Parts: sequence; C-alpha cells; structure tokens
Amino acid sequence: MWVKISDLTPGTKVGKDILTKHGSILLTQGTVLTEYLINRLKEMGITEVFVETEFLQKSEPPNEREDVITFNDKYQQCLILTSQLLDSIEEGKKFSLELLREIACIVLEILRNTTNLWGRILNQRTETTYLNKHSLNVGILSGAMGKWLELKDGEIRRLIYSGILHDIGKLKISKSILDKPSKLTEEEFKEIQKHPVFGFQMLATRPEISKDITLGVLSHHERVDGSGYPHGLKGDSIHLFGKIIAVADVFDAMSSNKTYREKHSPFIIAEEISKSSFGTLDPKVSRIFLDNITRFYVGNKVLLSDGRTGDIIYINPSDTHRPVIKINDNTFLDLRKEKVRIVDIVSL
Repeated sequence: MWVKISDLTPGTKVGKDILTKHGSILLTQGTVLTEYLINRLKEMGITEVFVETEFLQKSEPPNEREDVITFNDKYQQCLILTSQLLDSIEEGKKFSLELLREIACIVLEILRNTTNLWGRILNQRTETTYLNKHSLNVGILSGAMGKWLELKDGEIRRLIYSGILHDIGKLKISKSILDKPSKLTEEEFKEIQKHPVFGFQMLATRPEISKDITLGVLSHHERVDGSGYPHGLKGDSIHLFGKIIAVADVFDAMSSNKTYREKHSPFIIAEEISKSSFGTLDPKVSRIFLDNITRFYVGNKVLLSDGRTGDIIYINPSDTHRPVIKINDNTFLDLRKEKVRIVDIVSL
C-alpha cells in the first residue's frame, strides 16, 4: 500500500524500490525504514512510499535492537547533562565536577556496550544547540580514541572531560559571530581564535582540574606543522589530548550541518583527515581513528556520486575512505580504481 512520507514510522518495510527522479534506486524493496532514512527521504523530496502492510519485527537481531535503544537512552541522558553543564558555565556559575563525572561515566558505558558507534551518533535527531551536541560528540569520540590508543582508564576519563569542555571558551564569544551565516571578517576570525585561551583561563581557576584536561582544551586547534593556534605549536610540543581532540573536533564539525554549509559524507571527511595526517593532524592519531571509525560502515548502503547505490563490503586498510562497494546488479566497485565517490550513507 502507498503511504504518505509524513505517516511513515520506523520499522516499516519498503514494498517496492524507491527511485530518485533520475530513475536510480534509492532504497531497495525490503529495506526497513529508520527515522534517519525517513528524514533523508523527506529531504530528497519523496512524498509517498509503497510499503508492506506489516511491520518487520525481525529487522535487526534482538541484541542489535536493544543496543540501539540503550544507546539512544544513554545519549539523550548525556546530552541533557551536557546542556546543564554548559548552561551553568555560560551563566558564570562554578560548574559541578560531579556533573562532569556523571557524563563521563555514561560515556564510558556507551563505549563499552555500543556497536556501530558513529552510526548511532549520526542517527540522533535532537533539538539542542550545536555547541551542546558537538561538545558531547567530541567527548565520546575522544574517549573512543583513548581506548583505541590503549590509554590507561584514568587518562581516558580525563580525555572525555577535556573533549566535553574543549569549546567552553566559545561561551565568551558573541553569538552574532558564532552563528554568522556568511564568511567571517579577519577581525571576527581573530576573535574566534581566542576561544581555546578563554577556555583554558576558565579552567585554570579550578586547581582540582588536572593539567592534561586544561592543556587539551588549550591545544585542540594546534597543528603538528605549526599552522594552528593559539601558540603555533609543532609536533611533540602539542599535548596528546590536544592531538586527539583535534581529530574528533574536525570529524564531528564536518559531519554537522552549519549555517553556511551542509554536512559532509563520513567518507569525504575520512579522505580529508587522511590528507591532513600528512601535514596538520597527528598521523598516528589520525590513522588509529580512521582504521576504527570506518569499520563501522561495513554492510551499510551508500549513495555514490553517479547516483547509484550499493553496499560497503570491504574497507581497504591502506585507503579507508575508498572501500569496495557491491552494486545492486551484483557488480563490484573498488573506489581506489574508480572516479565515483561516496556522497552519503543511506542506511546505518
């Protein structure tokens, strides 16, 4: 039966292939719709979908469905607490370290128990400010990298703190600059560049906050070639927390819609991080991040730049942003040898 896009609910099974206006298959028959997919269909101008008359209850194994529900609950809980934390800082209050510890405890639970970490984060559609969500995402991704780098438990916890707090200096920047939809003037950009120092100064008044947390906040815009700010540090002069948060910050920022541009595909971002690892971002941190984050995408359906869709079946270890794709007609594309690129992930 045909159902209006506004009436679709997650769990509904597609009854006929959904095509783009150019005739390419967007979603194949049998695909189980998620909230993310429904939103993407709306964005692409699809007005109605032919669906099967029953909901597919076995669309995911029970443990996978439970994982999604658990992650969503914990993420929303973290987001509420992060909003409270940043609101108290913006109001000039002495923020609660207990609140920060509570957020980190939940983040550690997420890291222990969640599969497809970044897919889960991308699927979150929440009404909150960019800073709240970005701060939490950077905290989660930084903690994940701490685990992948085999840091000690205490270091990972402090790294999560630093990731969550990395942009608090922006609370002292005018919103007219932060939310400006057009290109910043030179003076406005100089003002933005002050936020790591502002954040460091806000934390330096709290002797109970360890030095590595404050240095992570101060140095997350430093770059290994010396092109970053605020101090133009190079290489090993940059604290490890700053190097880690820098990668998490770039990845989440490029994954998010901004007033002046739309979000990028995760594989386009991965390509940018890969290129940057030869100059501005730390190569070891970048490589451990790309090796781990891209493996979450195996099995997902993607939209290619030529309009075709296919499934990721293999991640090339030496070229993580150019995987092997199985197209719906059972042909295989190794994107290392093709001119097409992944422009979007259709299902996560």
